[in-house]
Amino acid sequence: MPYTLDEATSSNDIMFIERASSQVIAANIAAGDFRENFGGHWNTDRLWLGAYVTGPTTGTSHANVAQQIGAVQRATYQVLQNDQYSLHIGGDAEELIKPPTSGAGGFRTLPALSDRPELRIDTTSILSSGTLGSVTNPVTGAHVLSAELAGGYGPIFGQGEYFHYAVDRAGLSTADFDGGYAQASYTITGEHRKYNPATGAYSAISPDHPFSLQHFRDGAWGAVELGARYSVVDLNSNYVAGAATGPGTNAVAGGEQQVVTLGANWYVNNNIRFMLDYLHGWIGKHNGGSLATTGLPTGAGIGADFDAIALRTQVAW
Repeated sequence: MPYTLDEATSSNDIMFIERASSQVIAANIAAGDFRENFGGHWNTDRLWLGAYVTGPTTGTSHANVAQQIGAVQRATYQVLQNDQYSLHIGGDAEELIKPPTSGAGGFRTLPALSDRPELRIDTTSILSSGTLGSVTNPVTGAHVLSAELAGGYGPIFGQGEYFHYAVDRAGLSTADFDGGYAQASYTITGEHRKYNPATGAYSAISPDHPFSLQHFRDGAWGAVELGARYSVVDLNSNYVAGAATGPGTNAVAGGEQQVVTLGANWYVNNNIRFMLDYLHGWIGKHNGGSLATTGLPTGAGIGADFDAIALRTQVAW
């Protein structure tokens, strides 16, 4: 679904191997991949407007009337646009109107807000709010508000988004979370990312001189883009280290994740590219349960630091 700037950018065109966790968490609430939806968009060469009603993800049972219902809206505008520079602004909204049900009692919940640390090599997700909602404190709704900004000048390009997540629970205060990312790139061969009015987002680099062994000495070696990104997600709400969380408490100890990513992309031609990323991350998280249920003292540190290197070979047509 074309919700958020990062999601509206094709996976063939994104700057890094994976999208930022803040965007993934937002989209998973009522948008994202494999999400049933109905709606549409309208655009000019500068303005993009879209709105969709969403349902459960593909494969979810439709056997009862308690299935999830949500909605998303997005509006963007190209303030500046020519062959040398551009400036893009936008805003997005997402609503979970009817949360899904869970458990024998059929109470409404929101599946855990979580994501793997921007490199999906296994299923480990240290950053996680846990399932929100219980029999006594069901989730009554949720929403995400976000803003997007992007632009370029010659071979320099930048993009960023901010997200505010809010989850309403009966009998408890609203659980509020925040996240966002900022990324920038420089194409050393001189090409630049171009705006696509149909998606309200930017495309990948198109090499001016696709790689050719025959003409390599004449500069036919494709395009090379260098990039950097900082992303952060804070899934702690009303939490003080050492306090227990869970049903009946306002506190959520989902943790805070920060990741710095450095990347290099070689666009061999318009169909082939190689992506090399280095990631360094910090995940600060405390045990929000009890010693009896987790085996760790309440407030014990269960976060992690990590370093990773990843290479992707991509063929697209």
